[in-house]
Amino acid sequence: MRLSPWHYLPLFGAPMLASCAFLLDYDELQDGPNPAATGGMPASGGQPDAGAGTPGAGNGGAATSACGDCNDHDACTVDSCDETGDAPACLHEPTEGLKLDGIDVTLPADRHVRVSLAASGTFFYFSALQVDENQPKIVLYRLANDATELEPISTDELEGVPVSNVGLAVEELGLGEVALHGFVAAKPKLGDLAPRVVHLVHRDGTTMTNVVGLSYKADNELIFPQALNIGGTIVGAWIQPEGTIAMHDVGSARSETFGAVTLPATTFSLLATADDKPAVMFTAETTPGAAIGTYVETSGMNRSRLEECETRPGGYLSSSVIATQVPGLWLVNTTRFGADYLTSGGGAILCGNNACAPLPETCEDPESSSGIRNVAGAAVHFPTDDPGIVYSVIALPQIGLKADASGAEGKLSLALGRADFSAPGDATSTTIGGDENGLSQIAHNDTSEAEGFAGPDWPAVGILPSEQVAVAWIQPQGGGTDLRIQRYKMCLPTE
Repeated sequence: MRLSPWHYLPLFGAPMLASCAFLLDYDELQDGPNPAATGGMPASGGQPDAGAGTPGAGNGGAATSACGDCNDHDACTVDSCDETGDAPACLHEPTEGLKLDGIDVTLPADRHVRVSLAASGTFFYFSALQVDENQPKIVLYRLANDATELEPISTDELEGVPVSNVGLAVEELGLGEVALHGFVAAKPKLGDLAPRVVHLVHRDGTTMTNVVGLSYKADNELIFPQALNIGGTIVGAWIQPEGTIAMHDVGSARSETFGAVTLPATTFSLLATADDKPAVMFTAETTPGAAIGTYVETSGMNRSRLEECETRPGGYLSSSVIATQVPGLWLVNTTRFGADYLTSGGGAILCGNNACAPLPETCEDPESSSGIRNVAGAAVHFPTDDPGIVYSVIALPQIGLKADASGAEGKLSLALGRADFSAPGDATSTTIGGDENGLSQIAHNDTSEAEGFAGPDWPAVGILPSEQVAVAWIQPQGGGTDLRIQRYKMCLPTE
């Protein structure tokens, strides 16, 4: 069955935050400070709906009342003391949406470049490229679904100086054991040698590495190798200097080339076909800022071009994909910029047997400039739900005018949604919690052109079967950046 993407894009795509006539001079932004690394006002993260630590709140506040402590330690209830009856009684009122679940971590540095996140079983895994005193390093963490703090994972085994973040994927080995796989680009410490791509595996407290690629395009630190578990096989991919994409199968230790020299890739994302074959979506530019188009390709150079609603001159800042949990169906987002606009567009790709094709687009307002950038998200089907029920969490960074038009602001919002694909040809979707648009703002700062329009940006999202979500992003702070990591409970409707 083929579903129109417009049945589910309100859920999976990038819902437009309140629009404002604020057009960015993006040429100046690119020439100015790195938007992922410059300063700004401190972050104001926290609980989207009910504040973490609020007295009586189920997520950790202890009410001092005639009832004593009413805290039931359930993030999905609002706890209070009812003193209106004959005897005081604790009340635990269910609530819906995303609620902080014991983790709100801030890790400062001179500069964070990108963050990645993988989720499997009972653990979240995070990686970031961090720079202090001009010395780049990889930081890697693990977070259990019931943990109260992050657990560092050693990266001492990584020989060389990293020039990219790590793309992460998890391999389930059985009996509850997993292996964490990563692909990262690094320059050898000795000699002026080109960066190479290293595959790392962390298992049973031990990390091993081996070189899998000697050709890596290192001119944009915001782009990094990607990893994906495709039907139990770990696949890694990265952009090579001539603009093609290397695809490496860990099981067979073989690599093949996707893309073409005539379509130099600038951003890319890994995906899979319905028959568990690797595919790649990539954006192409002849020169920086001169967009050619966005493409999806499977092995054998089976390539299709995606229709784009934004056709004004410009370039690509990022691209991302979200697995819908419907086999072969992926939601895509690209962020594009020009001299007077910054916007993100969403769409869908349907992949059959070693072939992918974009679903038709309907371009209602191609000339808009939403200020939304670098969208990320994840989706999940819980085994206890009926077939066809899928939940998603989308992270939406945006630059726009303040409500009083006194200047620019950057903000990061989350959207929790539910889609029902069980009725053929009549899929439905809705958001859960949040404001009137289904959005919950979790971070904010004032910004300006002089600060490179820096705001909370480059998010990563993961979901566990325990109905828990982790969100990580980079937040401007003073003269540096913070790596922010939060864990949420998905408080879902009971009916």
